[in-house]
Amino acid sequence: MQKSLLNALLMPHEAMREVQESGDMTGLMVMQE
Repeated sequence: MQKSLLNALLMPHEAMREVQESGDMTGLMVMQE
């Protein structure tokens, strides 16, 4: 989980785009696992 979260912090624009495209928090939750 920590590694995925760190990757999200390193690429916030990518993470936010994934969440926006999913239309909900599901993408973010999966990414943080």
